[in-house]
Amino acid sequence: LQVLTDATGSDAVFIALFDSDSGELSTVYAGRAVFSVCNPEVLRGTNVKNIPYLTQHLDHLRLVEIADTDQPKARQRTDAETLAKLKIGALVAVGFEAGAGYRGLLGVCSGNPRPRWSADLQLALKLIGASCSSGLERMRLQTELATVRERNDLVTNAANDGLWDFDVKTNDMYFSPRWRVMLGYDQDEEVPGWRSLVHPDDMARVQNLIREHLEGQEELFESVHRMRHADGGWRWVQSALRA
Repeated sequence: LQVLTDATGSDAVFIALFDSDSGELSTVYAGRAVFSVCNPEVLRGTNVKNIPYLTQHLDHLRLVEIADTDQPKARQRTDAETLAKLKIGALVAVGFEAGAGYRGLLGVCSGNPRPRWSADLQLALKLIGASCSSGLERMRLQTELATVRERNDLVTNAANDGLWDFDVKTNDMYFSPRWRVMLGYDQDEEVPGWRSLVHPDDMARVQNLIREHLEGQEELFESVHRMRHADGGWRWVQSALRA
């Protein structure tokens, strides 16, 4: 971004990523000229409601421009007010997507209104936006592949045992087909939270064992406790966990 800023003679160049869950710009990276007054990195945490024009028009690799934040077009007024607070006088940007609703924008900022954006600059934005899109998609697929491989290794080692996997980053739980059979759940049936399945009389002991494992006091978590079957009864299980 800094190289692009210097090469184009811009005041700032930034990349912002949308978080579809929170509706905010969750990540913003920026390069800035030495004496630039633009602060695009402050966009981090901005709700998309504050930039409705950009949000509505930034389709994949589509260019959009706000030429003057002091005297914007009527439909750009809300966006212009947000950008003006960041000392951005004008903006040209391109939107991009990266699968699974992952969206972002690549923007070039000017501290002054109505700069002359060259055709070469606009073409470069499209090319770099396409590169961002493919790079993010590749990263997402690599992460998913790593998860699949890890689960495959666990399944191989667990043989006929039921497998459950907890992603601490997303709080997502995965229950293998065998695990579901053991506790009476259909393959497409939603399983209650793991903590609600453990017998109340066993919960304190199980949580203590997990905490000791996660803190590194014990290499392996292993516990024998009761878990609620889909029919409402209790089943004794032996559960092991490796972080």
